[in-house]
Amino acid sequence: ISGFTYFHAEDVDTIYVTAAFSPGQHDTQAQIFYQRADMPGYDGTHVVNFNIQDDGQKHTWAVPMKGVAYGWNGTMVGVRFDPVVSGQPGAFVDISCIAAAPGAC
Repeated sequence: ISGFTYFHAEDVDTIYVTAAFSPGQHDTQAQIFYQRADMPGYDGTHVVNFNIQDDGQKHTWAVPMKGVAYGWNGTMVGVRFDPVVSGQPGAFVDISCIAAAPGAC
């Protein structure tokens, strides 16, 4: 899931994701990719992986970006959320919110 956005990375320390992952996912990591204005697109260098809980219940993850994500600076024009690195047939993810402010989800 991705979309065009526009913000200064220095203003966003954390990305918040609220979602429910179906029980028994093969993969228990999700990814947030990000694109600066000076980049032609998303790549495998500008990404943060984080662990998820695959219990079918909604959870909110606070994914630190500032100081963790390589190249998290300047103007961001894209954020992409990949719910799993590799999924299983029949697995689902119910995404409620992706935000850059605490309490928004």
